[in-house]
Amino acid sequence: MVSQDLDTFVTEIYPGIGSNPPLPAEYFLDQMILAPHNNDVDQMNDKLLSMMSGEEQVFHSADLVV
Repeated sequence: MVSQDLDTFVTEIYPGIGSNPPLPAEYFLDQMILAPHNNDVDQMNDKLLSMMSGEEQVFHSADLVV
């Protein structure tokens, strides 16, 4: 797939990403974007999150429980 810019690319892969109410989590199981570099992944994640509706939630994790 060839797109002119990241906005067009994202909306081709995830049509309706900015819908209100937000799309169910299952929607993202059938579409994915693979990228070879972490910088590309970070840029796409930032773009996707900015396009999504709803309030941002941050979930913290722990690799070790004492």
